[in-house]
Amino acid sequence: MSNIKQEKTIFFNCIRQGIYFFLSLIFVLSLRLLAKSHGPAMFQEFGLIENIQSGLLFITTFFFAIQAKLSKTYRPLLFLLSSLCIFAFIRELDSFFDKVFPFTSWKFCYLFPLVAGIYLLKHKKTLKKQFFSFCQSPAFYLMCSAMMIFIPLAQAIGNRSFISSVLPDASDVILMRRFIEESAEVLAYFLLCLSSVEFYISLIRKSK
Repeated sequence: MSNIKQEKTIFFNCIRQGIYFFLSLIFVLSLRLLAKSHGPAMFQEFGLIENIQSGLLFITTFFFAIQAKLSKTYRPLLFLLSSLCIFAFIRELDSFFDKVFPFTSWKFCYLFPLVAGIYLLKHKKTLKKQFFSFCQSPAFYLMCSAMMIFIPLAQAIGNRSFISSVLPDASDVILMRRFIEESAEVLAYFLLCLSSVEFYISLIRKSK
């Protein structure tokens, strides 16, 4: 009976991952359709892509925060994840917050992971168990996929000096850098949002 349950769990996990794959594909294809109507303007500051990124980070933060409120079992870990998403949200809108808070600019967002760190110190006994449980879940692997897209692709391949070595035209370099960086980031944030959904399915729902 336990083997049957295990097989069912693996089967439904595979189905969910397949759904996430097709959702990601549909999401990227929808960006291609938007590009035909908006053109290069969609990658500008406060453009369509940046608005989508901010929206995805806001939704992800909201999901993690709601789950933290509802789940005592994973509250410290979820509090950390939501605070990191808030940090990313404010960092993504850095030019806006530079104008709103001229003295601190966007850097006030460092307060959120700092507060989360203090909170985690008070719950360090339970955090280790939560973290290892999270590392064995599909939500963790979705989050890892998001980070691999965000850092190696968006930040390394989307590096200006790297692109300028093969594109000598300065205007092309700027546009290509923004295209690679912003496109990769928006996909990474979409996967991060899916990870917040998967966190509930694979961890919180099972703990009830």
